[in-house]
Amino acid sequence: MPVKYKKDEIVVKRDNNGTQTKSRKRHYMKNESTEFLINLLNEEKTKPKLKSKIRNFLYLARGVKLAKKAS
Repeated sequence: MPVKYKKDEIVVKRDNNGTQTKSRKRHYMKNESTEFLINLLNEEKTKPKLKSKIRNFLYLARGVKLAKKAS
């Protein structure tokens, strides 16, 4: 199964005549750019479990090798 980085969202589209259609938006890592995933990895609010999932996905699926910055 594809790796998710966020829970699914239910998007409700309402028409003028009062009807609505619901669709599900899924957040898979395979649909996002490498730059987006690296920025998500570097954010302070990202939890350690998600950081690990991002690192594993970047290395195994895309072949990106990450290096720690010297602070």
